[in-house]
Amino acid sequence: MTQAGVPQRAEGAASIDDVWNVTLENLRRWCERGEAPVRIDFSRLPVGEARTGITIEAPPEAVFENLVDPARVSEWCGAQAEVEPAVGGRYSFGWEGGGPVEILDLDAPHRLAYTWAYPPEPETVVTWELEGSGGRTRLTIMHTGFGDRNVADYECGWTGFLVTIRNQVEGRA
Repeated sequence: MTQAGVPQRAEGAASIDDVWNVTLENLRRWCERGEAPVRIDFSRLPVGEARTGITIEAPPEAVFENLVDPARVSEWCGAQAEVEPAVGGRYSFGWEGGGPVEILDLDAPHRLAYTWAYPPEPETVVTWELEGSGGRTRLTIMHTGFGDRNVADYECGWTGFLVTIRNQVEGRA
């Protein structure tokens, strides 16, 4: 899939790559399972905090493994991840220029939080929360600490990661 003539992205606007990632995953799931799509809410401009979530057909332990196993994180982050699963441990997507840094909170399989540094932006915090019920998990991500910055780009990007994680976990279940 290619798209031409995409206007230059405004500060804080969603990446077209992230939008296509979510759109194509929605199309695949609709064709394979007849499932309703995951929607990105473009009617609002999230400020200061990006928050999004998804329900995954697997228990929290299986979902949490995709957040702390370096090989599995590498699958959804697109680079060579490093994870030292302990408070104070390293958490990295292996990206040039920034991303996750250090684990702040680890309560398996319910919560993971780490610092995020992407200069010149201030350091922020990413928190994953998992709530299980009936063999399903509600996975919610909150990326906080942006002050008054528009964070639609982060919210859209995290939604793209969520649909990829869901696909990976459900494919293993």
